[in-house]
Amino acid sequence: MLLVVVVVVVPVSAAQGEIRVATTGNIFFSTQYLLQSDSTVAELHDVEKIIVSIIDTYTNAGFPFCRVVPSTHDAQTDTTVLLSIEEGERVVVSDYVFESNGKTRTNSIRKIAHVTPGDYFSSSDIAQTKENVLKTDAFIAVDEKIVRRGDRYYVLLHLTEKNSDFLQASGSFDDENALFNVSFYSLNLLGTLRRFQFRYEYEKLFSLQFTEPILLYPAVLDANFSLWTYDSIRLTQFHATFAAPLWRFFAFKMLTGVESVSSLDSDSASHGHTDNIIGVGLGVDYETPNLEGHHQFAYDYLFRTHDRWRIQLDLENTVYRLDAEIHYVRAQTDSFEFFDYYRLGGARSLRGYREDQFFATRAFWVNCAYKAIFVFPILDMAVINSTFLYSYGIGVYAESQLADVSLVLAWPKGGSWQDGKIHLLFEKGF
Repeated sequence: MLLVVVVVVVPVSAAQGEIRVATTGNIFFSTQYLLQSDSTVAELHDVEKIIVSIIDTYTNAGFPFCRVVPSTHDAQTDTTVLLSIEEGERVVVSDYVFESNGKTRTNSIRKIAHVTPGDYFSSSDIAQTKENVLKTDAFIAVDEKIVRRGDRYYVLLHLTEKNSDFLQASGSFDDENALFNVSFYSLNLLGTLRRFQFRYEYEKLFSLQFTEPILLYPAVLDANFSLWTYDSIRLTQFHATFAAPLWRFFAFKMLTGVESVSSLDSDSASHGHTDNIIGVGLGVDYETPNLEGHHQFAYDYLFRTHDRWRIQLDLENTVYRLDAEIHYVRAQTDSFEFFDYYRLGGARSLRGYREDQFFATRAFWVNCAYKAIFVFPILDMAVINSTFLYSYGIGVYAESQLADVSLVLAWPKGGSWQDGKIHLLFEKGF
């Protein structure tokens, strides 16, 4: 038997003067508790707010079938709105049933959803469950309904999956050189809701990353292996990051790992060394209809003959159609080595300059793009090694069933049209 939650709201007629609100039919909650200080209101809109509040109160306490029917009683000096409450049955959820239109395994969904069978029905708990599932980025929507089997009630959650495996290719081009990158990443590896990413940057980087959100839920374990190669020197990194949620929007992170620097020149092999690294970080993520923010702060410390510490701040915000990113990095040591420097320029920082054009121990930069339409302006500004730089240009973004394509044309400070850089990104989901 399928039961559907129905809320009946009868519009009230226009009223003059004070509006008094009263309730009838309520047994589980008293009128004083339901209305609190709202027994007299000035606007009919306030009555609607009271009705919504009553429905929320009941559905959070185990009454998913509660209905509120308002009726008006006019007098010479005021109007009384009588709210007739039909509480319905108080429901204990025997279990939560998940169904998906894709490949995701039910046991993985249950772990992420964090449900508790045997408790009273709660609309706020259902909303939190849906939020937990949608945070995986593997689903478009989660729809719920109550199903009755005999004398037991179940909450059925239907999940609509979206593309979660992606092939991405990108390149940066100018009149002097060209760079090519390719990556594959999965947001739902083999239906387990685990993540995997492979990255390759031509003659520079080979990287593997695996994210485990299930085993220690709600904490997340992330493992990364990277191999950086520049001319005759190589950096091998293995990092493990543990992230634990703090309240709703915050996450605390701890990093540990090893880094090994070696020379590809056999005559200089003795100059290689392997060192331990530790770090901490804080993340803040939030999203509203008109505002989205992803903020990260990280600090790490590398133990070696000349110890090194670094800090990094990344603030990414979208306000309506404006993308604004703010970044700050700093490294400090008594003796800088090649991989201690930040390499800036190109698609990830200053789009009007070549990739890795600048080496810095401290830098601050801002990236802006206003994406009101598919053709949008961009502006990058930076202070690198006490030098102010900027670049500007236009971008084009197109989505299709075949693939998503982004193209950016950018020019450096004081440069001619021949100094422009082209950044191309191609992404295919499947």
